[in-house]
Amino acid sequence: MKVTSFLPLLTTSALMMAGTSLAATVSVDVSGGTYTGTGVLDTTTHTWLSKPTSGNTFTLDSQTVGIIYGGFSSGNIDATIDLFDDYKHNSAGSAVGFVLTGLDMTKTYDIVLYGAQNFGGGRGASFDLVEGTYSGADPQTTSGDQQSSFVAGVNYVLFSGIAPTNSSGDQRIRFLVGNGPDGIGIFNGFEIRSVPEPGAILLCGLGGLFVLRRRRP
Repeated sequence: MKVTSFLPLLTTSALMMAGTSLAATVSVDVSGGTYTGTGVLDTTTHTWLSKPTSGNTFTLDSQTVGIIYGGFSSGNIDATIDLFDDYKHNSAGSAVGFVLTGLDMTKTYDIVLYGAQNFGGGRGASFDLVEGTYSGADPQTTSGDQQSSFVAGVNYVLFSGIAPTNSSGDQRIRFLVGNGPDGIGIFNGFEIRSVPEPGAILLCGLGGLFVLRRRRP
């Protein structure tokens, strides 16, 4: 009976911990722009990090995450959403690389990749996860033909629950950015958030339950 009476508290504690972890989202403009606005994972108006070159880093959940770009060229065009004004692209028409390193091997990650130019009917990209474990649709493609709001499959794609790999010794997730439907691959930015393992959430909930039980008169 005592255990049963504390189950709601356990559930609430675990959910609170999950919500706290999921709230840690990093938004990055990959082209060197200065975008201030909303995103798909972080829907508040905020200033995105500007990280246009390889070797740039950012902090997510106390982890220093590194960025590697391979083979991109740069371009710009006016767009309704400023995030899409500047972009990286695969100038040779072949797939180019985008890598995140230094990730936490005990977590999975939700990643939104933005790809739109809105030129000549639309230029998007194909995003292919080549390092990391993921059970959803892959590759995913944007059409790039509309930029007045964020629309899945038009100017962004979402990969949910990617587990990093340590096969290269740097705890990474790697994508190839290839051609969209108009013969070019466009990359504007990304958002990332970490998702703790269910076991970690349960342990935190149990810890909260233990504290609550000790405080009872």
